[in-house]
Parts: sequence; C-alpha cells; structure tokens
Amino acid sequence: MNYWIYLLLCVITTALAQEPVPVTIFSLKRQSIEEDLALPGQVVAFQKAIIHTRTAGIIKTISANLGEHVEKGQELAELDHPLVLAKRKELTIAQSAANISVAQTKAELEIAKAKLKQLQNRIEDIQLTTRIYELYEKQSRFALDYAKVEYQKAQELYQNSNMPEAEYQKIAQVYKQREFDYEMAQLKLQKSKAKEKILSSDEEVYRAEIAAMEIASEQAQAKEAEVRAELDRTETEISQHHILSPFGGIVVKIYATPGVWQTIDQPLFEIADITRVRVKSHLPVADMSKLKIGISGLVKSDAYPKKTFEAGVFEISPVIEQNQQSFEMLIENADEELKPGMSVEVHLKMGYKSCLLIPQDCLIKSGERDEYIVFIVKDGLAHKVAGIPFGAKYNKMVNVLDGLEEGMQIIVAPLHLEHGQPVRIIGDYRAE
Repeated sequence: MNYWIYLLLCVITTALAQEPVPVTIFSLKRQSIEEDLALPGQVVAFQKAIIHTRTAGIIKTISANLGEHVEKGQELAELDHPLVLAKRKELTIAQSAANISVAQTKAELEIAKAKLKQLQNRIEDIQLTTRIYELYEKQSRFALDYAKVEYQKAQELYQNSNMPEAEYQKIAQVYKQREFDYEMAQLKLQKSKAKEKILSSDEEVYRAEIAAMEIASEQAQAKEAEVRAELDRTETEISQHHILSPFGGIVVKIYATPGVWQTIDQPLFEIADITRVRVKSHLPVADMSKLKIGISGLVKSDAYPKKTFEAGVFEISPVIEQNQQSFEMLIENADEELKPGMSVEVHLKMGYKSCLLIPQDCLIKSGERDEYIVFIVKDGLAHKVAGIPFGAKYNKMVNVLDGLEEGMQIIVAPLHLEHGQPVRIIGDYRAE
C-alpha cells in the first residue's frame, strides 16, 4: 500500500513540475445543420423503347442513323411484303365489284318498290270501281224487282182486257230494259272483281319478288362490308410497314439490316429520351425514414466537375434489397449532358438536424484501422478519448455520434500530447 501511495505522489509531483503546454481548443456545442447525404448513383434514360414491327416483311429502307435525334411519329424504317400488296390489289377489285353489286341490287329494289306502289294504286282504283259497280248492281236489281211487279200487274190487266195494248207494251219494254240493265250491272261487277283478284295476285308476286330482292341487297351489303373490313385490315397491316418512333429521342441502337426478312419477334431499333433522365441510387435502411417523394438534391458528375444538376426524388422502391432502399431522381437534361450509364454522386437535402460537430483537424488516427482519438481539457490536463464514432462530414467539421458531450473543450492544436499532460488554453478555434 505504501508503494502505491509513493507512486501516486511521484506522478503528482512530476505533473506539477511540468510546464503547461499552450493549446487552442474548440468548445463542443450542438449546431443545427442541413443534412447533405452523399450517395452513389447511375444515370438512366427517362424513357426508352425497343421497337419491333407488328407485321413480318423485308426491310426495304432504314431512314434513321445511330445517334440521330428523331421526333415522335418520325419514320425509322419501311418494310416490304409483296404478298400483302398483291392481296390489297385483289381486295380493291373485289371492293369495286361489291360496290357495283350493292348499287345494282338497291336500284332493282327501288324499281320493284315503285312498281308495287303503282300496282297498289291501281288496286285502290279498281276497288273503288268495284264498290261503285256493287252499288249500281243493287240499284239495278231494285229497279228490276219494281219493274217485274209492274209488269205482272199489267199482264193481268191486259189479259182481262182492262189495259190497252200500247200501255201494256210500254210496261213490258221497261221490264225488259230493267232486265238488261241488271245483267250488264252484274257483268261489270264480275269483271271488276276478277280484275281486282288478278291485281291482288300480282301484288303478292311483287311482294315476294321484293322480299327476295331485299335479301339479295342485304347479302350484297354484307359481302361489301366483309370485303371492306378485310381491305381495312390489309391497309392497317400495310401502314404497319412504316416503322415510326413512339416518342422523341435518340436512336441508341439499330438492329435492322436492309434487305433482310424481319419477323415480329425481332427488334428493329432502340430509342431513348434523355431530355430528362432518371438517376438511380440507394441509401441505407437506417436513413429510409427520411426519404420522401419530392425531396430535392444535387447531382454531380466527374465529366462536369464545376457543374451541379438539380434533381428531385420522384420514385421510391416499395421493397428493401440487401438492406438498401432504392429510389430514383428526375433531372431536366435539355442539353443532354448527362448520358445513360454515367456514374454520378447524389447529394440529398435531408433537412436540418442538431449535431455535435468537431473540427476534422483535431482527429488523430490511431493504428492501421480507421480509428481516431481526440484530446479534451479536463482540470487543466489533456485527457485522451479513444474510439469515438463519427458520422457524416460537413466541410471541415465531423459529426460526433457518441463518446463526447456538449460543453467539452476539444484540443485542436497541438496534437502531440500525452494523456495527463498539463495544458494551458490560449485561444479558441474558429472554423473557416
């Protein structure tokens, strides 16, 4: 026990005997800083498409060059298919024939309907005549019946010598005339009815013919519609021989070769729109709660060391892969400076947070691993603190995650000190 007391007294005596080293310190305090998260990223096209043909054919011409800017709807290539063109020619002829057939059947149907209308008018006229003759026949029969009664009376009077012969002959003549009139009325009525029957029969024939014509007209129209639909499909297929760009962009790949047969499963071109680009990146799951749609940031590229590109988060992956949260940022790239495939550095503005920052100059590397120590002033002595975990860097300052507390005096210079060495504060460190 006496030995340890003696040793302690020796240490104290040695420390009192040493001259305090003048030091510059940094008083540790919390600061509100804008968190800038630096992450790796890769540029991809905003939209791209591998273009296939919708129909097979021989590549007739290629009108776009590799690296060329093309507009939406611009023709990139044209296919040729002799069989399809021959089919269109045949269908065009068939279409003309079908149109003629439709027109002819319609005309014949209209003529037949007009004739039927004329016949129906004649039937109406003869029906009216028949009604008149029926009335005339009834009147004639009434007149005959009356004349017959008068004749029978006159005959009896004449036989009894009570009527002069001249008077009798006159009555008899009237009776015979009434008989003749009645017979003529019957004959006319019979003829009118017979004619009406014939015309009604003709009407049935006309109606049957018109029904057949209507069927023929419908069949002709159906045939014309069938040919027209087939021709429309063929025209659509031929229109697909013109390969058009689906959007404005750059031709980044050409797979097609003129004169080669092209099938629908073979690619022709690859088009990319890079007037806007996406930057794919990812951040640790620990920071995923800070990532929101709309967060702004900057993108830097080694190709343009003095330039930054403004970007915004517009898509966040719903799944976690390898403990990373993937996201994409959108950049307006009108000058097309950023190219798909470029590696870039993404700086996300994650908002403000309260941090304990110390100057990077006060860190002393310890050993081969990335381990650092700092010295603090405590009771006029330099105390070594090892294994301090650090976070992100902000200019020349470093975020202390643990091990130090607000209010501590961190020695910035000099750094060649011993633990327990007396120190004397001569000034405060000012960050530039």
